Amino acid sequence: MKVKKYSLFGLTIATDFNFVSKLSRGYFKPDIYFKVVQKPPIDFSLTNEVFYDSFSTNRSLKGKFCFYKLKKWDLLRFNGYSDYYINDKQIICHIHQEEYNLIEIQFLGIVLSYWLERKGIPTIHASGVNVDNNAVAFLSSNKGGKTSIAASLMQKGFHLITDDILPLDLVDENILCRPGYPTMRMWPDEAEYFLGHSDDLPVVHPEISKKRVFVGLNDFGRFDNYKSELKCIYIPKRISKKNEIEIKPVTPVKAVLELVKHSFSPYLVETMGWQPRRLEKFATIIKKVPVKQLIYPSGYRYLPKLCEAILNDIKQSQK
Repeated sequence: MKVKKYSLFGLTIATDFNFVSKLSRGYFKPDIYFKVVQKPPIDFSLTNEVFYDSFSTNRSLKGKFCFYKLKKWDLLRFNGYSDYYINDKQIICHIHQEEYNLIEIQFLGIVLSYWLERKGIPTIHASGVNVDNNAVAFLSSNKGGKTSIAASLMQKGFHLITDDILPLDLVDENILCRPGYPTMRMWPDEAEYFLGHSDDLPVVHPEISKKRVFVGLNDFGRFDNYKSELKCIYIPKRISKKNEIEIKPVTPVKAVLELVKHSFSPYLVETMGWQPRRLEKFATIIKKVPVKQLIYPSGYRYLPKLCEAILNDIKQSQK
């Protein structure tokens, strides 16, 4: 099978895996080689001590995923489904259940997030949009609507940076957002609102109804595949019994806690001993980038007004 190169999260990935999600083409020397195999690259004994076991469970009531430190590999095991052998240059996926294929969502989520964290690049669960050549991020909070906010701004002509994972680079005096890939994940009612259809869209996960929405030419909106400077982080919160929009700054302590809270696999990061360096980076980020609470009424009809409030807030912050 032909090996292709893709660009995502500021990396060039070489692989022969066929993704359903639309990915940007890569042109540079690969940072990572990714492949899926039928046999593991090494003999792995279950007697190895589990380094980390996630709190969530699957249907077998075993940990959803666990982590092992091997001699030449880090191993992320999704119990009953797949193993990911990870080092600085390779990610090898050994599948257990080919008929229950979750490789794409695993690789584009926890696996790549872990690889970036391993390299000292913090990743947060957020959408990002390029507004006037600067990035604004919307943390993923419970029913916060980060994707709907990003899609609403895209309808106004602004470009998507990422829909799910946002890696942050600290370069000199700037905080830079690494771009994800030109695909969004929407619930069927979101897709109906923004695209006018949803039944024909591929599902993200076989057990949930979320759909993949492709971004770019002849699709929905536009995508920016380059690093952009982060200018503001919003923590969105939808309230059904509220008619007004409120944007207010949060304290530095709360801002750091929110970044930790909305990290990918924060317990794994803590287990690996990376939390101190991560907290130091988060402290630097909030000194340079304002973090604000965004409280707004629930309902698609409020989204245009919400976008207007966000854009006005950004303009005020730049004065």
